[in-house]
Amino acid sequence: MVTFGARVSKLGAWQDAHGIGAAIWNPALYTTTYNATTNPLPGITWHGNTPSIPNSGVGTPPLYFEPRVGFSWDVFKDGKTVVRGGFGIYRFHDSVTDVTSEFAEAENVRYTDLQGFGDNTLEGVNTLNLNPNTYGNTGLGSTETYISPATIYGLNPADNAEPVTNNYSFSVARQMPGNWILQASYVGNNSNSLMDNGTTQAVVLDNINAIPVGTLFTPTAAAAINAAAPGSCNATGCTPVQAASLDNIYNYPGDKAVQKARPYPNYSQILEPEHNTYANYNGVQIEGIKHIGRLNFNANYSFSKALGILGSSADFNWTAGIDPFHLANNYGPMNFDRTQVLNLSYSYQTGKFTDAHLLGGFINNWLISGITNMQSGPNMQTGVSASPGYYVQGNINQGANAYPVESQSILGTPDVNLQPVLTCNPKSGLAAHQYLNPACFALPALGTNGAYIEPYAHGPAFFDSDLTLEKGFGLGEGRNLRFRIAGFNFLNHPLNSFGTGYASQTTLQLSNTSATGTPQTATYNPASGFGSAPLKLGRRLMEVSAKFTF
Repeated sequence: MVTFGARVSKLGAWQDAHGIGAAIWNPALYTTTYNATTNPLPGITWHGNTPSIPNSGVGTPPLYFEPRVGFSWDVFKDGKTVVRGGFGIYRFHDSVTDVTSEFAEAENVRYTDLQGFGDNTLEGVNTLNLNPNTYGNTGLGSTETYISPATIYGLNPADNAEPVTNNYSFSVARQMPGNWILQASYVGNNSNSLMDNGTTQAVVLDNINAIPVGTLFTPTAAAAINAAAPGSCNATGCTPVQAASLDNIYNYPGDKAVQKARPYPNYSQILEPEHNTYANYNGVQIEGIKHIGRLNFNANYSFSKALGILGSSADFNWTAGIDPFHLANNYGPMNFDRTQVLNLSYSYQTGKFTDAHLLGGFINNWLISGITNMQSGPNMQTGVSASPGYYVQGNINQGANAYPVESQSILGTPDVNLQPVLTCNPKSGLAAHQYLNPACFALPALGTNGAYIEPYAHGPAFFDSDLTLEKGFGLGEGRNLRFRIAGFNFLNHPLNSFGTGYASQTTLQLSNTSATGTPQTATYNPASGFGSAPLKLGRRLMEVSAKFTF
């Protein structure tokens, strides 16, 4: 049997009911003259300001054809062997939160940071008389204030794509001897044109004002920074010490700031959401089902992989992005990926043991049921640590030549995640409850980065088994008592775990604080316990309940 269907869809982009519209980014407008009313953000415009721009900021999505097909085949015409499969295309609309900032930008919503006031009040803000020439003033009796470079939001007017997921599956089911049903399936999907709508992590993939690796070490960047703050960097390029000293938030006149080296130095981040990310899932799934007499048993196993762009909505923005300049460098296992999963469920009705009325009332007809779940551990790089670089930190050299281990000092940019170099297989030479070998990690040379996506290394596995006993007692005249005793993690099996928060076990520390220290000579500090899971979590919980109905 074959079934076929198709859906024709056309979903319009989000609109502003007040006619202002969503902001768009147009780099050709960046050099236009500022005007508080007509051009408050050069480079940004919207429908209310430029009527030729659609209210939504982008063109209307095209008409989409979404076919779906499925089939089933009784191979031997006896109902015992059935082959099934299917394929379908499914479009879906962006969430309104994907474009909220762009509409707010056009509505002239602005944010100003005031440092040193604690809880700010409108009256306090009004008395500041903010003067750009005094930003950054500090000292006894003074108050430091600043307005940080604006982060602005604008859609790409040429991007009218719509997210799409393609689902596919193929399965073979067979009725086996002994009342077993066995099914093997290949199941998968791929999603494309997913919205890259930024993240709260340090590296933001849709920031088009980011600077590439090595930028701060170039004469061009040094000249731009020195023009605002003479002597901040050497003419040939900032040294690691100088790069580390540059402000990445402040931007008051005379400040030595990374901001000066950006493509559009009047702004901090320019966030331009775009439908350019992707994700996929592929897995083999095997299921066995047995129904015989009082016994019901189900076992299912999957071997799969979920991949996508880290730091995007595909990864629910949990894991930080790595490189905003090359999306492929961010393609790796999702934080929710689990290579192998085994689930067991069962129930058994004991039946009648004795005809004795009183004794039988207690020992006959108990229902025993349980669930057991086993899962591979998540990927250490992308599923345990929220930073694909393990929040690598440390210190290099000493005295006036000392600088911290961070993206800005090692890579020459704050906009790309600092990744360690692999010197051996981090899954080799592991001790008990150790999941990464810290001796396999080192720092990259200045102006270069380490491995973006490392070989898959599983973290602590998950195991849980629950068991329940229950029985009903008839008390006559429509009265019943249902007694239940349940054990959660009834085997009292502990789970290996890292520390909470930004634990030292998931934070990589590489340092060389000698007078000759360089990134290449930095070594790991064993005291941090990186890669080891020293904690044991979990305990048995018992629950007893009784339900009386009448």
